[in-house]
Amino acid sequence: MSVRSGTNARRSLGGGLAAIAVVVCSLSVQAHAARAASPAPAADLDADRVVALVTAGSEQLDSYVVPVHVEARVHALIPLRVKLDGTVYFKRPERVKLEMHLVPAQYRRLFAALGTPLTWSQGFDFTTDSVTLEGTRKFYHLRGVARDASSGMASVLLDVPEDHLDAMHARWTCADGMQIGERVYPGSDGTYDLPKRAEIEITAEGLHVHADLEYGDYALNEGFPDSVFSGS
Repeated sequence: MSVRSGTNARRSLGGGLAAIAVVVCSLSVQAHAARAASPAPAADLDADRVVALVTAGSEQLDSYVVPVHVEARVHALIPLRVKLDGTVYFKRPERVKLEMHLVPAQYRRLFAALGTPLTWSQGFDFTTDSVTLEGTRKFYHLRGVARDASSGMASVLLDVPEDHLDAMHARWTCADGMQIGERVYPGSDGTYDLPKRAEIEITAEGLHVHADLEYGDYALNEGFPDSVFSGS
């Protein structure tokens, strides 16, 4: 393989991994689609209730469209910087689509396996690893094991702040060994807490990718045809 073709192959893989970062984050948008935090209960929640807490308050959020910009750095023998722009569509119950170039077909299967917070309780068996306090603030640390071994996913670790004020941290392990970490920082439009910024770390095939994501203005509950998801 020539140096030129090798560079192109790395660029293609790097661009694909950067695109994964965008979609992973888009799938977790609902994780912060919550209204103002409710008073913390006195007792610790079990794992299933913590997963339910992740999407609490999002009942009135039927759909959204949001532009997203990603700047990724691919750390490899030939370092790459990738800038991508796209649009994320979400529609209940669990339909998500990213319109962006450089997303190979094999990664779309991964995106489906990741699911959304609304489907995590069906796709993973969760247990509570620990509950920690920082001052009076409570954080739940959950471990999820994939129920379907053919899904391509192995497990996920979630760090969930009970009051939604801090970033939620997820660390995914895929069946092929790919590691995906995401930290999503919520913003607010006055009604819903929705991500405005995120950081993604991906390790796969000898490459490490760091991606910074910025979300634009959300169009909430404006509706769009189901044909948007055709071919996704």
